[in-house]
Amino acid sequence: MSRSLPSSRMPRLALTASVAALALLATACGGEAEPGGAGAAGGSPQQPVTVTYWSSSAGAQQTADAFNRTHPDIQVRFSAVPGGPDGAAKLANAVKGGNAPDVATMDYSALPEFASGGNLEDLSGTSGKLVSEKFPAAVQSLVKLGGRTWAVPFDVTPLELFYRKDIF
Repeated sequence: MSRSLPSSRMPRLALTASVAALALLATACGGEAEPGGAGAAGGSPQQPVTVTYWSSSAGAQQTADAFNRTHPDIQVRFSAVPGGPDGAAKLANAVKGGNAPDVATMDYSALPEFASGGNLEDLSGTSGKLVSEKFPAAVQSLVKLGGRTWAVPFDVTPLELFYRKDIF
């Protein structure tokens, strides 16, 4: 059995994917105008828009910092959160408390619960085409529920199973 070594390109690819996803979601955020902002009439806000971003992903802080340096009108306030069930519980508690982040990464398995509870923004209009054109059907099925796009895929880990023929 051979062992794969991590590619030196993987951190860069993950960082690039993070920046792309964060940029897409930050610029696609709808909702009410910030005080001092341009509102629905258009134009530039008088002060930066702040987007809160929670993630357990390695490199997320560096991603937010890079985004902030290159997007002066949109500032990301990053918070590191645990992954897995602990992170999902923290996010659920934040939703219940009315202080959920604007953007968060979560395990795909948690997505249906948050979407069915009305706790996610339908991204079909802003990101549905991107997800449909750039990701294979198996990956799309992780973020599309009920004909709507609820998230932009961030990463997908291939799983492998090895077995010894002489035992089975």
